Amino acid sequence: MSGVGGDMIGDREQVYENIRTAVSLNQLNSKVEPGDPKLLREDKEALLRHYIDYRTAYGFCVKKYIAEAIFHAGTSAVGLITQVDGLENLSGIRGPAIVTCNHFSPLDPAIVRFAMRKAGFTRMSIVNQDTNLAMKGFVGYMQRYADTMPVSSLKWFMETEFPNQIKNALDENKLVLIYPEQEMWFNYRKPRPPKRGAYFYAAKFNVPIISCFVEMKDMDKDDTEEFKRVKYVLHILDPIYPDPEKNERDNSFDMMKKDYEQKKAAYEQIYKRPLDYAFSDSDIAGWKGTTE
Repeated sequence: MSGVGGDMIGDREQVYENIRTAVSLNQLNSKVEPGDPKLLREDKEALLRHYIDYRTAYGFCVKKYIAEAIFHAGTSAVGLITQVDGLENLSGIRGPAIVTCNHFSPLDPAIVRFAMRKAGFTRMSIVNQDTNLAMKGFVGYMQRYADTMPVSSLKWFMETEFPNQIKNALDENKLVLIYPEQEMWFNYRKPRPPKRGAYFYAAKFNVPIISCFVEMKDMDKDDTEEFKRVKYVLHILDPIYPDPEKNERDNSFDMMKKDYEQKKAAYEQIYKRPLDYAFSDSDIAGWKGTTE
């Protein structure tokens, strides 16, 4: 879960404009949610130090248990508007893996978890941004405690703590969901060019990538004045394995390239159009408004 914004209902038109601007500037991994916290370096330091110290405390464990129960219930609810395609592609995976998916909604971790549950996986950790630890209210609570692990721009954290978190989760036979697109772009249909982190850790810890792409279908019912409701089809694509004959660096780049190619091919097959990054209103699922 990267940024999920403040009031998603009120912010959607602004997010639409921000996505359109980012596309025009070819900034396809940029932040578009106006409600995301903005933190100074010292604030990030304090948040992460507190997270490291607090995560083994009894209070953290209790809150984590509650958050995971809520997330479990939410996953079941999301299943009512989610179809899963390609479960057969996971028949050969029984151990830990890293999951990648397009990042388009605060709901998409539950959509992925619903699909993985149908495939027989019961445990999944979700990588989110360190700034999400500063979010307020219910969203902030879930960002901190619903089996999440923060990723950061701080070098010391990424050199020690974050790899250890990934390794520990994989050692516990969990899936780890990482969004290579980095930022959430609300209801954006197109797969965006990935960053290398997910594939670096897949290569480093010698685990496969479970490659997913979520298709969005507009429904007849309105969600807001600007948006119709949307239902989802999560497509499980071919898993991607590290090549034992290649080093970690080459594997990570090769896996990243293959994952993007698979998501691109899925988009083109699903939507019956070639993938390019010229913006149109149809790129935003459910959008029915017009902006001046």
